[in-house]
Amino acid sequence: MNPAFDVSKITKGPAKAFAGVTVDVNGRVTMDTDGTPLASANPNAVGLGLFTTDGKAFSDKPKGFTDSEADELASPYRRIAQGSNITLKGTLLQLENLPVIAALTPGAVYESSSGLEEISSGGALTVSHHTVLLVWPSSEHPNHYVHLLLYRAFNSAGLEFTIKRTEDAKMPVEWTGEPDTSRPDGKNVWKLWRTVPAGQESPAVNFQIT
Repeated sequence: MNPAFDVSKITKGPAKAFAGVTVDVNGRVTMDTDGTPLASANPNAVGLGLFTTDGKAFSDKPKGFTDSEADELASPYRRIAQGSNITLKGTLLQLENLPVIAALTPGAVYESSSGLEEISSGGALTVSHHTVLLVWPSSEHPNHYVHLLLYRAFNSAGLEFTIKRTEDAKMPVEWTGEPDTSRPDGKNVWKLWRTVPAGQESPAVNFQIT
């Protein structure tokens, strides 16, 4: 088969979302064989539950560019990116999972007592950050997975939902990625990796021009 036309590399969900995972020394997450974070290595990991059939959408787009121009040239001779807008979006369905809702809501606090769970908010200015992991099965290799990790993110969508008789309640979630300054430049916002059978790693390609 022409390697450029390999249908086994067409990826497909569904993808599961987790927050509070632990980043290892390689900048990844230690996973169990079922595609979930290994409990012993990720004691604070929480599955975020069910999302709508729209799935989850990841985006890494430039904020804009600064062009350097000369009168003698018809196009810029240098272009520098001004930064990136990095987001992971989805619509959460399990709104009665109050600990997760509180963790996703900036400034909110979850408390519980016998027979009671509650969220309180208002007046706090602290923004909660999370490590967020998205995992979905590999189309090419059975029992292997693809992973997308945001090292430091917060839910910039806040808390918003509507209650009505004819539809299930939904909560839009938009994680905005920020640099983890403890990691090297160029590798400090997100990482995408997949596992493959040993010896079946894809060769590197380089088609950039300077």
